[in-house]
Amino acid sequence: MYYDANNAVDGNTTTCTRTTEIGIFNPHNSVWWKVDLGRVYSIYSINILFKNYDGYGYRQRGRFAGFSLYVSTTGDIQGSTLCYKDGPQLPPLNFTTTCTGQGRYVIFYNDRLDGVTYPDGYEIQNVFTELCEVIVQGCNKSGVYGENCNIPCPINCKDSICNIQNRSCIGCKSGWTGQTCSTKCIEGWYGVNCSQQCKGHCRGGATCNHVTGLCQRGCADGWTGSMCEKDDLAYRKIATQSQTYPGGYMYYDANNAVDGNTTTCTKTTEVGIFNPHNSVWWKVDLGRVYSIYSINILFKNYDGYGYRQRGRFAGFSLYVSTTGDIQGSTLCYKDGPQLPPLNFTTTCTGQGRYVIFYNDRLDGVTYPDGYEIQNVFTELCEVIVQGCNKSGVYGENCNIPCPINCKDSICNIQNRSCIGCKSGWTGQTCSTKCIEGWYGVSCSLQCKGHCRGGTTCNHVTGLCERGCADGWTGSMCEKGIHGD
Repeated sequence: MYYDANNAVDGNTTTCTRTTEIGIFNPHNSVWWKVDLGRVYSIYSINILFKNYDGYGYRQRGRFAGFSLYVSTTGDIQGSTLCYKDGPQLPPLNFTTTCTGQGRYVIFYNDRLDGVTYPDGYEIQNVFTELCEVIVQGCNKSGVYGENCNIPCPINCKDSICNIQNRSCIGCKSGWTGQTCSTKCIEGWYGVNCSQQCKGHCRGGATCNHVTGLCQRGCADGWTGSMCEKDDLAYRKIATQSQTYPGGYMYYDANNAVDGNTTTCTKTTEVGIFNPHNSVWWKVDLGRVYSIYSINILFKNYDGYGYRQRGRFAGFSLYVSTTGDIQGSTLCYKDGPQLPPLNFTTTCTGQGRYVIFYNDRLDGVTYPDGYEIQNVFTELCEVIVQGCNKSGVYGENCNIPCPINCKDSICNIQNRSCIGCKSGWTGQTCSTKCIEGWYGVSCSLQCKGHCRGGTTCNHVTGLCERGCADGWTGSMCEKGIHGD
């Protein structure tokens, strides 16, 4: 405790720190001391009182000579701000320097390295570091600057911290830039350091908010997601439904669910007990096979009848299909037994051309509490299908190429597994050749076994690349040649 590091910040100049010696022929060649101020402050100056011994002042100055002072937010010299480097003159033993910066740590560092020629007067052996007091001056209040620490920092400074002398910000809040963070990000950019580019799909060609990146007036037609960054694969595609409620075909048309207008909705004839139909379906043709990630459905609501509407939609299923038929489709969601929200979203990863909504109320089935079982109308106001609009890619931003051997370059949007493999390849990502002796789609065809030199056939085509063995012919060396 007599030489403890805390002696330099105890307010008592008669108690000092002391490190082991550094220098030539000593076990260490560098030394550091640091203080943790507890949080980030705006610092103005540092005063250090070095240890003095009567009659040895010059030696002590030579021991401390060449030191460095850093201000840090992390406590490590690496990445810190150097605010003072001593030399080549010897420092006074009562030393003060202006050191304007922002940090939580003040670090003292010195060294005596082998092979370095130091200026005259520098002690190079048995260099003890003895700090009797380190005084760090700055603003004790956050968010202010100036000689009296009474002027507010610019409003957009990050963490309300600015330079104590010139009010420049240590960093800017999201959406702002410049020395005093008074300049908005240029149009089309947002976020911290204005480093993120807007997605460019806001309604009316507007740019995104310079702070959040959000489209304040909503998304342009055909785009969705929190930042209008995701394609709505279903937007204005062709939709059909099992039955349409009478009284205005266009008014309740299936395409109302993909028109981008939440005030127009589909409506089918009722299903349920004592009704002419017991099942209902709606589907949209996306136009080609896509990698799908999620489906959002906005069901029709009526003021005061939300619970009834949830009971009508309860129990529905969602399918992804390549043919348009439920049979052979992939079930990606089955609702129940709780009632669904009227604004419903589910993750639905798969590949398909069609998204199918299906529901039923079958005779003889006991449905959970809350399910409506008579006069069950299906009213879909919007169905948004999110996924990759480009083929051959996957990932959250649809920018990572699918594995090269995926059939039709289609893979799962999350885990890049292929929907199928090109001829001659197998495995989840189609990166494995057919085993020797097999070829073709799904590696399902067996080589004929009559290639020259006992080689196997090509894993893709089934052909003998070096020709046929003696006595065999045909495109795949499958025909024997009979002698005279």
